[in-house]
Amino acid sequence: MKQFFTPQNLTEKMAYITVQIKTNTGTGTGFLYQVNRNNGSAIFLITNKHVVKDASSGTIMMHGADADGNLSGELHNIEISAKFEESWIFHNDQNVDLCALPLGYFIDNIWKTINKKLYLICLDETLIPSEQQLEDLSYAEDVMMVGYPTGLSDTVNNYPIIRKGITATHPCINFKEKNEFVVDMACFPGSSGSPILLINEGMYQKKSGGTVFGNRAYFLGVLYAGPQYSSTGEVHIQTIPTNVKLIPDIKNMMHLGYVIKSSEVKKLVEQIMAMVT
Repeated sequence: MKQFFTPQNLTEKMAYITVQIKTNTGTGTGFLYQVNRNNGSAIFLITNKHVVKDASSGTIMMHGADADGNLSGELHNIEISAKFEESWIFHNDQNVDLCALPLGYFIDNIWKTINKKLYLICLDETLIPSEQQLEDLSYAEDVMMVGYPTGLSDTVNNYPIIRKGITATHPCINFKEKNEFVVDMACFPGSSGSPILLINEGMYQKKSGGTVFGNRAYFLGVLYAGPQYSSTGEVHIQTIPTNVKLIPDIKNMMHLGYVIKSSEVKKLVEQIMAMVT
């Protein structure tokens, strides 16, 4: 029997912003992102390029909504098969491992074919921290990652796995001159495309000292890679794979993840919006 809950706070909403992307080549994580403009809004599914590259078909599972937009308890499987890779728009910087799928067509198609709505909770640019807000963070902040490590999820009720860790480098500093930072967190195949968030509910500590009573929430970035060390002791930087393979030279995750800053998601969306205006 399926069970579901109506989210009451931002942490619980995180259970609805991600979807598992299953392709013929593996599995990864995507998340919903909404952009609002004067002429309307658009919803995108964001993930890493390497999750969808070279795949010819894929599916995502999403929660359904009733006529009033509330959770219906239904699940809808959405197939993205025809020209799968070409359906995604890649970040125009080849060194930024991000891409987006406009979801408007699929949302409309479900309504037209089966008269059903999707339950949509999205991240948006209001959660992307400014440079000043990043500077106000401490070197090591508690963060959470939402996704599907090794493809694991609550497949009956369609809920992801939420993991916690800390920032391992300062989020305001570009790690090795890239618009990225590092998290200390267990990152496994299937976690590619997982959003990294800082959420403080009730209170949090200021870097300068003292306690702030209130909430703080930032969308910090998207996991895409991590260092591994081999059986010979060599350290390699590798994109988080989409599947688990048996290989002779065993590589072990170092419980560190490389995160593309959320400002690059904003750039990707602006790139897409410029194409349609």
